Amino acid sequence: MRALGRLEEPNTARGWEFGRVSLCLMGAALLAVVGFSVFRDTGSDLATASAQEKAKLTDAVLVNGKTIFCRILDITDDLVVIQVRGGAKQFIAKSKVDSLDRKADADAQKVFRKFLKKADKADQWTKLAKFCKKRGLLPEYRKSLRGLLALEPDNSAAKRGLGMAKLDGAWLPERVVELKKAEGYEVEDGQLVKAKDSTPPEKSGDDDDDDDDDDDDSSSGSSKRTAVKKVGPPPSLKILPRTKLSKTQAHKIEQKREESRDNAKRFRKKLEREYRPGQWHEHKTKHFIMKCNSTLEVTKKYGAIMELIRSKLAKMFRSKILRRQKAPVRIHANQEDFISTDRFARWGGRGLGGYYMPSNQSITTYHGTFGFTGTTYSVLAHEGTHYFQGLVLQGGFDNLPIWLIEGLAVYFGDGSKFDPESRNKITIGLIPRDRLAHLQEKMQARRHTKVSKLVSMTRYNGFSGSHYADAWGLIYFLVNHPSKKGEKLMQKYWGIGIKRKLTKGDFIDLAEHYFGDMDKLEEEYVNYITKLKPPPAGEIRGDYFVSDLFQFEFKAPGSDWQFFEDESDKKLLIGMTLPGTSAQVRVYYENNLENKKAPEYFEDYLKTTRYYEDVEHEKVKIAGLKGYKVSYVDTGKKAFPWSLTRSGGTIIVRGGDDDDDDDDDDDDDEKKKKKHRDVIKFMLIQVDGVASIECSTARGEIDQYRKLFDAMNQNFSLILARRW
Repeated sequence: MRALGRLEEPNTARGWEFGRVSLCLMGAALLAVVGFSVFRDTGSDLATASAQEKAKLTDAVLVNGKTIFCRILDITDDLVVIQVRGGAKQFIAKSKVDSLDRKADADAQKVFRKFLKKADKADQWTKLAKFCKKRGLLPEYRKSLRGLLALEPDNSAAKRGLGMAKLDGAWLPERVVELKKAEGYEVEDGQLVKAKDSTPPEKSGDDDDDDDDDDDDSSSGSSKRTAVKKVGPPPSLKILPRTKLSKTQAHKIEQKREESRDNAKRFRKKLEREYRPGQWHEHKTKHFIMKCNSTLEVTKKYGAIMELIRSKLAKMFRSKILRRQKAPVRIHANQEDFISTDRFARWGGRGLGGYYMPSNQSITTYHGTFGFTGTTYSVLAHEGTHYFQGLVLQGGFDNLPIWLIEGLAVYFGDGSKFDPESRNKITIGLIPRDRLAHLQEKMQARRHTKVSKLVSMTRYNGFSGSHYADAWGLIYFLVNHPSKKGEKLMQKYWGIGIKRKLTKGDFIDLAEHYFGDMDKLEEEYVNYITKLKPPPAGEIRGDYFVSDLFQFEFKAPGSDWQFFEDESDKKLLIGMTLPGTSAQVRVYYENNLENKKAPEYFEDYLKTTRYYEDVEHEKVKIAGLKGYKVSYVDTGKKAFPWSLTRSGGTIIVRGGDDDDDDDDDDDDDEKKKKKHRDVIKFMLIQVDGVASIECSTARGEIDQYRKLFDAMNQNFSLILARRW
């Protein structure tokens, strides 16, 4: 125990050294002796303190010019937790706090900072926690507990020290515990319970701290408390794990966030210059003649991309090259220039991303984004596949059925990812999120095109934009079949098409050889596709969700929030939820289909909010750029969704009618109101894409989270790099 005594004596050099060595050598024995007493009787910090102790509010925080006298319990990167007179806790976003005034022991803080740098074992964190508690350093005490939990995630005593409590076997964060307590619940032996007149207590089942005999007391009827069921997430939500970040890693991310905000305007101005049509630059590569009226830098960049695409396709097809001339590739500076100056673009309108001409092997497109999430790269990859098909087909495109021509282009064009950082890396064979979602929806509704029909279709007998998903799905299934039989079928099938015209009989023969018959192939195909999961839009790094694909990162509202995916929300990139509550944050991204300026886009968006109630909006800053904030009540009624399907380089648009199919006709008004949600939404509208942050709760509960939600735009940052 002497080592902890030395922690209180910063005046002698020998004391420092002895304390350091003792922390390393005496930890195991000391933890066994004091670990229980460090945490056991803390409860929720001051929740069990006397009234006299609660009255000693020696700290103060300045929030929006108002001083609050309190006791500061915790200080994290994004939150300050205080206790005011009466014992109530308040959770204040750190961004709202102007200043903090703590009456803390300066010498003790100095000791804490010294040993904090050296703490990397559980027993060291335990000793630090006891030292801080004894010296009244409550924020440092909690920091020590979090350090301990990082090494011992199941340490229930440390969780209780952080104000957490169990509900139905699951630990809830302090903020949720306080909400439950405000509703009449209490913390009893680490459990959230609520008084009931004559109901015996219920054990929560999976309890880490099975150190009391509630069953004996309950049988006598002496207790009148029962465990409370928690509010669980919807079944469609899948909670995602977090990886732990070191302080250095977290600091680097925060540094990049600051740099992003500072440089966002400069970066956007550079892109805007690229979108302005100027003189046509010509740049010749080994296989292409690049022409572009954006900047020369952009022209050369696309030349390198086309060579990279051709190289990847050569490895993918491995067929003899029959045409050797350089292919012209024409890229307009923006969509408007493409539509106004190209005759095929005038005919195709905004639904045309680009096209390929077999006669001279040319590709024409524009600089920017296309479709829901596509870019010039995805258009070049799609049309580049047709270009390569034209290089190797002996009988031309007439030899191949349309499903194979377009399915391969989708497999490569939509299912590949270009790394703009390395500039020489393409990953192929990925799952395109929108194609998979569309095909799975059709399969679930039993509306997909069966293989026997798909392989016999032509461009003139029913093959439409919707069938591109079916064609991709069949190729993806065959190429990635767990056995090699699908890949062998494709190799044989392609080999026939190189030399002569493919027929439906060719596919049936191969299906019978490798799968038994068409029915068995169909069964395996549907079973395989329906079980596929869309690829993640990014990765979770500690408190951050980072999407290199969509070039943004988002910080979770707090360490107690959990990341999730939602199978029922096909367009969701990432979601966050606060366990035990209805609070959620969802992040979306989609391309600005018509490349509209922000005011015009937002004006059109407001027209779609006619089914919402109490709509209000204002201008705000998001990631250092101008954005919008909208608040409303979502009644669940909405316009029938637009249906957008890609047909090669063309988008086909259907729908947009009002949704008159009211499934709740038999429900009463109260049931309908229970489904309503209060929403605060942020929108960052750029000419090449729209990011949305949707914060919501069940109707009537948003005031508990309003301060947090109002600042959610600060959690979003752009990654200032190209997507193509």
